[in-house]
Amino acid sequence: MNPTIPPTVVAALAALQAAITLASPLANQSLLGLAPCINAALALVQALDSAIAGLAPSIDNISPSGGPVAIIAQVNAAYTAAQLQAQLVTMRGYAGRVLLNLQQATG
Repeated sequence: MNPTIPPTVVAALAALQAAITLASPLANQSLLGLAPCINAALALVQALDSAIAGLAPSIDNISPSGGPVAIIAQVNAAYTAAQLQAQLVTMRGYAGRVLLNLQQATG
């Protein structure tokens, strides 16, 4: 099973892309012109933070009860959640950098 990026993150990323497209070229924008980009980047960071935190219970709660088949299923589910969490953490790093760059551009 391939991990799937949550719809909230996909929507926040699309909103950021749209805001940046509308504001391009960014070098010519004032604080007022960059504000929608900054807000969209912040929303993406927040969506990623929520998605990352939401995966913790599915990674941290493997129960030894239920027999070998149940344990294997839990380990497989935790592995899939960990893969997704790793992708989201990487995305969070990039989104945070975009946010910081936009904030620095405003002085």
